[in-house]
Amino acid sequence: MGWWSPYMFPIVCMFLIVSVMGVVRNPAANVDIKNDNVINGHHHHNYKEALTKSILFFEGQRSGKLPSTQRMKWRKDSAVNDGQYAGVFEFADTYQGSYNDSLGKYVCPHYCDYGGYKDELLWAASWLYKASNERNYFDYVMRNKPNTTEIAFNWDAKGAGTNMLMSIESMRKGNGIWDEHDKESFRIKADEFVCSIVPESPSKTVEYSPGGLLFKLGGCNLQNPTAISLLLLAYARYLNEADEFVRCGNTIVVPSRLISLVKSQ
Repeated sequence: MGWWSPYMFPIVCMFLIVSVMGVVRNPAANVDIKNDNVINGHHHHNYKEALTKSILFFEGQRSGKLPSTQRMKWRKDSAVNDGQYAGVFEFADTYQGSYNDSLGKYVCPHYCDYGGYKDELLWAASWLYKASNERNYFDYVMRNKPNTTEIAFNWDAKGAGTNMLMSIESMRKGNGIWDEHDKESFRIKADEFVCSIVPESPSKTVEYSPGGLLFKLGGCNLQNPTAISLLLLAYARYLNEADEFVRCGNTIVVPSRLISLVKSQ
């Protein structure tokens, strides 16, 4: 899209990490965000400018129908009719394959498809079910859903997102085609994902920086709190609507706790 290149992504990620590192380590630091300057004998970078330009860069990569708030005026609507008549999901499901087979020498090892493509098909079918309420997409998810709990959600792993989305849909559309076993299976997996993230959970599997930022070793760390925060916020809204909570062992996690965790990121 636009002038985006796969080779630029790690550079941008590193730029973002370096830009916010000082804020994460010491959010109360006396930093003048207007100009680079020396305060108490230490040189401080302009974090506000760095983050603003980074966000602007990503805004320039957006496709589809752009909002009226689009600041990159040279970037116009694009790809608004892609797949309109082609049956894109049916094509992808019929002609399954990894882009490693055709693009591997250009994208590997940094952007190899390590997680396979089955989770992307399930993620797509889940959204198509949500949008259309058509039974064939629901059946596709039920036939192909994995039995394991997914604890990752990123560019190469969509399983946790599918579990969250389908759990929410089971509550909102839980009549007719949904049976109690299906509802419970997605709810259990969604709750287990939450318990793997919340700091006070006995089954937490992630790490947090001294400043409270969720991170994983390796890769572009800022995509993890961004993507996971999206799931937690959506699930918190669902739990609030249903007057529900998540139980992680003896720890009770209420919707407001998930929202506060998202805000901390």
